[in-house]
Amino acid sequence: FFNNTATTDIYTEQIVGSVRCVQETVIYVFEGDNLELKKEAVTIVRKATSVQINPPLSEIVEAGLLPYIIRFHKEPSNENIDEKTKLDLLWTITNICSGTSELTQACISLGVIDYFFEFLDLNNSAIFSQALWGLSNICGESYYFRDMLLERGLLVTILQFLETNTELTMEARRVIAWCFNNMCRFKPAVKLNLVKDCLPYVKKFLQTIDDPEVISDSIWAVSYITEISDTAISLVCQHDLVPIITKYINPSIQPLQKNFMIPSLRVLGNIVTGNDIETQIVVDNGCIPLVMNLINEQSTAIRKEVCFFLSNVAAGTQIQIESILTCEDTFFPKLEWILQNDTNEVKHEALWIIGNIFAGGNYNQSMKLVNAGLLWRVFELFNTGLSSQSKLMKGLIACVNDCLLYTSD
Repeated sequence: FFNNTATTDIYTEQIVGSVRCVQETVIYVFEGDNLELKKEAVTIVRKATSVQINPPLSEIVEAGLLPYIIRFHKEPSNENIDEKTKLDLLWTITNICSGTSELTQACISLGVIDYFFEFLDLNNSAIFSQALWGLSNICGESYYFRDMLLERGLLVTILQFLETNTELTMEARRVIAWCFNNMCRFKPAVKLNLVKDCLPYVKKFLQTIDDPEVISDSIWAVSYITEISDTAISLVCQHDLVPIITKYINPSIQPLQKNFMIPSLRVLGNIVTGNDIETQIVVDNGCIPLVMNLINEQSTAIRKEVCFFLSNVAAGTQIQIESILTCEDTFFPKLEWILQNDTNEVKHEALWIIGNIFAGGNYNQSMKLVNAGLLWRVFELFNTGLSSQSKLMKGLIACVNDCLLYTSD
């Protein structure tokens, strides 16, 4: 069955078509003593799991092949297997872990976490990256596995690897950035002490690597960290990440890309939920006019992030509110359009801009909204048939309450 490497692709197709048809033969090879045939069997199964469309991952697990793959390198006769076979073994299990939650759980129940950790070789970038890829799949499964891997020291090991290896392939950098991303996401938020040490390395990635995947994953990692706590926001500011993030919404520095803009806006929007000093750092980096320009984007997700950002700046000092109002000639017409025509999610964030300006602004600042007709647009929303329990209605009531409190003063 495995005696001709030229026929490997043929037998790979057979496995893709029906793993069960070759199950007994593959297992027979794994249980035998011929190392070369075993290595070819590993390659065939790896190729089957790497098929782009509908790879037979469940069939491979159900056929009982996974335990043979996992324990392959521990068999006495296989101790000195070559790097290619190690990569094939790791690649196969990584592919299976990237499938459904059930498949990931099946791998975990067979001890793949210990398996991947065993292959985190600081002196072999290719092996380390492949093992880390598998652990990243598990880390991205849920907050439970995220915390488990962090508490086991996965981040510490990655940072040791980065310190040991200064010349990394782009693929290795992508895997590490993606792992940083997965380590920081999910609710409930990760404990800051478990992930804070990645910030200098994320910053270095953003400063030195011009790769879309690395950049996107790195910015998302920062955005998730800014959601942890006020302390986390302060830490991001202390690492001077604001000017670095700002360049991804500045078309004069580089062309705007949606996959950078959304996480960048999220970072900046989260930072301005912090104290007035941190908000001022964002203002001083010239973010207000840059963000204002993005309110014309066709993407609903971007307009929502823009309004979220501006609503939080509007909750700051009167000087910070004025930094928004200096753009009134272009901003007010767009805000009016949003209140009349945009989705309810974007309208909800826009209402908070108006309510916060009334709540914290001075007389002249509030009158600018009134003279622009924005208060009238707010009241018009009561006639749009909103459910009394809808998120937009609750935001509308909060906005009107701020306005009435201001007028009563």
